[in-house]
Amino acid sequence: MEKELVDRAFQECGDDLGSLINRLTQLDIGSSQTDVHHLPSSSSSQQVAVPRTGSEWAELFASEITSAPNMNEAKERTTRLLGVLENSIRSNEGDAVKILEKENLMLRHKLEKATSNGIIFKQVVSKLLEGRRGMMEELESLRHKSKNLESDNYVLSMHLRQAMMTTQNKHISTNFLPDLF
Repeated sequence: MEKELVDRAFQECGDDLGSLINRLTQLDIGSSQTDVHHLPSSSSSQQVAVPRTGSEWAELFASEITSAPNMNEAKERTTRLLGVLENSIRSNEGDAVKILEKENLMLRHKLEKATSNGIIFKQVVSKLLEGRRGMMEELESLRHKSKNLESDNYVLSMHLRQAMMTTQNKHISTNFLPDLF
């Protein structure tokens, strides 16, 4: 089977299974030879290719029924044509089922890949979020430490100013003995 032909038929027909089967039948997927049967007709016993489309079948039914000389002959011809149609559908049914099974298998593999990719993506996002949370906590901790250091710096600068003022005052008043105060 030509994968490109099958893929093209799926794209053209979408979800319509009937049109997909007709399209695959038109493309003659699954066999390289033409199916030729003896179509049951009382008027001729020549070999005729089995119709491939619904309109060809309708034309065949109409021509067989209208050429019948009486109602019983029309019923017999219709019965024989329905048998040929049923055999044709059954012979093409296997190919269509195989194509659909392959497509189903391919879609399952794609779904498994997408699911595993989705799981991997979720894990990556989860790890990134955990890392972000850790960074935010660390940033908050650093902000808190920065505020503490700023306040400590302020307190130390105040002590330094006070110490410098005291030192300057001591130099001015060196006449006084520190023990007396």
